[in-house]
Amino acid sequence: MVRLPLKSGQYESYFAKYDDFALKTRYGRLPLVNFSNPIFAASYHTDDMSHFLDRCCNEFKILDKNGYSLYANKLGQYPVENKGLLGGFTADNLTSENKSGVVEFLINSHGQRNNIDKCWFENNTEKRESLINSDTINSVLSDNPYYLDCWTCNNGWGMDDNLTTKALTGNCVGMFSATAVISNNGVNCRASLSDMQKSNFYWFYYSYLKSLAEDRTRAAAFYEAQKAYADALIADSANGIRGEGNYQFNLYNLFEYGNFGVMEPGTFLGLSEAYNIKGVDTTIVAGQKINLKETCFPGISDTVSRFIVSDRKKASVSKDMLTGLKPGTITVTAQKKISRSDYKDFARCTVTVLNKPGLKFNTPMTYRGQQWMGPDFFTSQDTNLLGATLWESSKPSVVEITDPTTGALTARGNGSARITAYFGEKDKPGTFTVW
Repeated sequence: MVRLPLKSGQYESYFAKYDDFALKTRYGRLPLVNFSNPIFAASYHTDDMSHFLDRCCNEFKILDKNGYSLYANKLGQYPVENKGLLGGFTADNLTSENKSGVVEFLINSHGQRNNIDKCWFENNTEKRESLINSDTINSVLSDNPYYLDCWTCNNGWGMDDNLTTKALTGNCVGMFSATAVISNNGVNCRASLSDMQKSNFYWFYYSYLKSLAEDRTRAAAFYEAQKAYADALIADSANGIRGEGNYQFNLYNLFEYGNFGVMEPGTFLGLSEAYNIKGVDTTIVAGQKINLKETCFPGISDTVSRFIVSDRKKASVSKDMLTGLKPGTITVTAQKKISRSDYKDFARCTVTVLNKPGLKFNTPMTYRGQQWMGPDFFTSQDTNLLGATLWESSKPSVVEITDPTTGALTARGNGSARITAYFGEKDKPGTFTVW
């Protein structure tokens, strides 16, 4: 379930923002940016998300090394020690990342209804100040749309007048937040996968990131993570009561941790029938080559893993290049890889292949000043449907091209000349020439 806790008059601006976000991202996976602030007074952090994300990359292989960035608390007695940190747990660094592009933020720290804390220890005494709050979040994160995942307490309290609802009226397009107090009982970012399933909230985020790695949408990944976390909690509770105080309070995490925003279409990124992208239809001639990403699928080329043609006798594909073989019409399907061996369709276009053309002048021009139109001499007249983009003569002193775009020819002297018609930009891939 996904909820959008806005008020009357706020929905129109939200969906205008979301539509722009969808067009920019095509619902693709976003870079993950973590701001980690462990809250326990210990040097050996068990609640350090930055350490967990490194494990997701290096150990679990569900996060690409270039797909996430880390910031964390560097203050006080117990700073986060991680060689991969780009900076500290500060609002300025949040702003810098928001300016860099569209990202998914993940923040772990103390939280209240309208605030997320920075916390650290000096002389064994906890210190706190605000990282972001309802008064500052929309100025701190004011440049690009973003997702925000908060492993904090109470940021969705009452689903009204809280940090979540404030963020959603700014550039935030979706937020995970808690409507009550998050339980940290059993939390251990260093646990093995088997131990992680024993009432450990990191199992939720492991399951969420694993689902994203399988190219599920954000909403589908959130659902899969909730289900995995619920199954683990139920299975663990069957093993008897634990000695740790209030251990079963972890069930609160399941019920109170919500996905606020809207649900993306479908289950897999960009692959639903509701968002089946229409590519640009095009016409080529037999023998011509075109770059499909540039010609037929501009703007979504980064999402494409491979192309499939409906009739390999009429056209062939090698990586991004399509070659026309025989006259006819084919469908080109762009696919995205969602697992090691599974691909899903997400965009289509139509390519029409015309007869391979040629130019043939059966009789000579008989006097100076005589004019012909080059397109009249194509050996396949359906080539005129394309329209040559440029005409050239090897000897303008014999035959001059008086109009390089229409192919108007004028006889100027004795001799012979080679006439060339270009389909496409001269000297560019995909150009086809006839003479």
